[in-house]
Formats: sequence, structure tokens, C-alpha cells
Amino acid sequence: MLYFTDQSQDGSLGHIADGLTESLIDQLSGVSALDVVSANGVRGLRGADISTDSVAQAFNVGTVVRGAVDPVGDGVRVSVDMVEPVSGASIGRRAFVFDADHLQDARDSVAAEVARLLRMQLGNEIRVREQRRATSSAAAWVAVQRAEKLRKEADSLIAVRALDDGRAVLDRADAELARAEALDAAWSEVRLLRAAVEYGRARAAGANRTAAGEAAASGLRYVDAVLAGDPRNARAHELRGQFALLQIRQQPTMSMRDAERLLQSAESSLVMAVRLDRQRANAWALLSSLHYRKPDLQAAAIAAMNAYEADAWLIDARAIIVRLFSVSYDLEQYNEALRWCDTGRQRFPHDAFFVQCRLYGMWMRAADGESADSAWHYARQLVELTPPGNRPLTERMSRVLVAGALARSQLKDSARVVLQSARTDAILDPHRDIPGTEAVVRIMLGDHDEAVELVQEYLAANPGHRKGFATRTGWWWRDLQTHPKFTALLVGAR
Repeated sequence: MLYFTDQSQDGSLGHIADGLTESLIDQLSGVSALDVVSANGVRGLRGADISTDSVAQAFNVGTVVRGAVDPVGDGVRVSVDMVEPVSGASIGRRAFVFDADHLQDARDSVAAEVARLLRMQLGNEIRVREQRRATSSAAAWVAVQRAEKLRKEADSLIAVRALDDGRAVLDRADAELARAEALDAAWSEVRLLRAAVEYGRARAAGANRTAAGEAAASGLRYVDAVLAGDPRNARAHELRGQFALLQIRQQPTMSMRDAERLLQSAESSLVMAVRLDRQRANAWALLSSLHYRKPDLQAAAIAAMNAYEADAWLIDARAIIVRLFSVSYDLEQYNEALRWCDTGRQRFPHDAFFVQCRLYGMWMRAADGESADSAWHYARQLVELTPPGNRPLTERMSRVLVAGALARSQLKDSARVVLQSARTDAILDPHRDIPGTEAVVRIMLGDHDEAVELVQEYLAANPGHRKGFATRTGWWWRDLQTHPKFTALLVGAR
């Protein structure tokens, strides 16, 4: 990271350029997967006209980052360029314009945003370089790059429930991977990517359990093929754990014995993955999810923080931040939960969850300066950020979340009216998530009999969740634990 240059005519932005450089070096140095030359190391090059390949040779680095700060209108533009030193080619450019009056105060936030983009871009570049070194076939490498792009596109489609489109794109990705495998049969990365495509197909199968099962079986065959040749392949162990957890999520009526068997298999695979490679952020995140399910909230929190620290390239940042919020929330760590919720809103401003978590935060206690009007504001945002096809159910759920905020603010009559208006049938809400969520608000209101009836309605649609209700001690169920009807409902589930 070379010192940013001051492009102003009078040199008035030099302190901003230096401060931004040092803040960036400090933030990037905290990423364990990066080896960053210290500020002291590069300070002697400040202002020098030196080529990137000379810098790379002097410091033995694979990427050189240059930057500049220059005035533009009433603001300041910060430009960043990541350079591959041997060829001198740019591997990523970014430019930001900021209000000049507040740039000094915003230095750390500017550095954080630049660091985030650098980490993401460097992660992509490093992965591409590793793949290029792993195969002798240029054509196979090109096919894999196409497949990776298509797989990411399919993931985005599946996330918004465009399942048919997602499946079609996955078919195209798999065709590219089949071509790559024919060109380089020894390249294990191709089989791992084909397993990942099958994982996507299993996710995109929707209610078609047969298709989901066939995709999972096909994906596991690819994983087994890789492990047969390389038993210490951390990515393969991680995928095996992913498939086990997916099977549990997709089959809510699975027997507790089968679910327990799959959980044990998933845990064994994921523990092996992080033992072999502690930088497997997604494996840590999945382990956190698994511990959360047990429940072992302290272990879930530790695994989630390991995931956050291991996610050098911010590939799994969204899922990890969701988990950190959820664990903090369950442990009644209000300030921590709110911090992770706000972190998510800054990183992913168009993600509905990071609006929803604000409403859940109001269930713990009313945040400072927030009122019923704030709750309704978040509810409207939540619906707006939801894909159109899911909005009718989200609109009902948003009312339940507002009702919880009203209950916590002691507006009990208003909360009951809102809850009544949120109810819907099993056609719109087949998993009965509305009754399950309303039950928690009813506990806040002291309506314990109604809460038990709602839990019973939820469990009728999700019988596999009985054990969770019997073993989880989340604070929101605490007041129901000794209710005779609730305990009778869960007899034999432990």
C-alpha cells in the first residue's frame, strides 16, 4: 500500500492523503490472510517516482495499491488502483467523492469502505491466480471462470425465489464445468465446483423433495471423488457438512433420529474443515449455525467470530453478520446485537434482514429515541426491500414485528389490534411462521394461553421443530417454560 498522493495544486490535502493511507494499512493489517507492508516500511517511498515492479521486488508482494486525493468541485475525490506488478495491469479501480468539510471526520469510515472493496477485489484476484496455477489447460481455466460467474448469478436468482431461472443458469454453469473436466480430468477444483452447482440445484428444488435429494446425492458423489484422492481437502469436508445441514432444513418432517444423525455428520465434517484450514470462513459460519441449533450459544458465538475474522475477502460477510446478530440477540446482549444489525445495514443497505433486525431489537427493549412511529417506518422499509412475490406475506409479518415493538412499549391494546390484523391462512403462510412469531408477542403481552395455542398451530406444520422448543431456553420463551399446556405439548420431545 503506497502512500496516497496529494493532487491539489497547493498541497492542502497532504494530511488527508497520509491519514487515509495509514488508516487503510492499519485496517488491512488486521486481516490475518493478508501480509501488508507497514506504514514505516513504505514511508520512505512517499512521493517517489518508482515503478510497481520495483516496489514488488523490494517488498516481495503480489499486489501494489496506489491512490490519490484531489479536489473536485466542493468535494474531494479519493481514487484507488490495485496493480498486478509484473504486467503493470490494473486489477481493480475505485473512486469516491466526499464532502470536503467533513472528510477529516470521515477518514476512518472512508478507509473502511475502501478497505472493504480492496478485500473483495483482492480475494477475487487471488482466487483467479490460484485457479490459473492449478491447471495446465487454458481452455479449462476459461470454462471454470465462466461457470463461476454463472453460479454466482444463479445464487442471486435463487435468493429472490426465481427458481426456474436459477436452475436454467445452473445448467449452463454445469455444462461449462463438464467441458473443463473433459479438458483436465485431474483438476479437483472442477469437481468441487460441480458439487457446489448441485448444492444450488438442491436449494432451487423448492418443494420437489425428489429433485432436491437427487441433486444432493450427485453433489456428494463429486465430494467423495475429491476426498478419495485428497482426504485433507478442507473445501470438500465443508461441502459435505453443507449438504447435511441443507437436508435438515429442507425436510422439516424428518424424524428427530435422522436429524440428529445428519447433525452429527455435519459437525464432524465442518470441524475437520476448519481443523485443516482455519481460514474457511463459511465452514465456521455453518458450525455457528449448527451450535445455535443444539443450542450452545457460547460455542455459536465463538464460531461466528472465527468466521468473521477468517472472512478475509468478505465472501460470506452477510451470513456471518446475520449469525453474530442472532447469537447476540439470543444471549440478550442488546448493544452487541444492535451493533451487528447496524454493521449489516451499512454493508448491505438493500438487504431486508438488516431492517428486520432493527424491529427485533425493539422487542428486547425500545432503542433510544425510537418509538412506534420508528417501528412502522422500519416495517414499510422491510416490505419495500422484499421481492414483489414475497411481499404479501412479509407485509403480514411486518405487522407482527411492529406489534412486538408496541408490546415492549406497553401499548398492549394497540399491539393486540395489530396482531389480529396480521393473521392469515395456510395458503399465504404454509409454514405458519405468522402464528409462530405472534406467539412470542403474546408472551410479551401476558397472553400465555393464546401463545400456547399458536405454538401448537406452528408445530402442526413443523413437527420436526418440537425438540427445538423443548430444549431451547431463549429469553422470549422463558415465561412460557412452566405453563402446563406448553410442557404437555412438548412431552417426549427432549
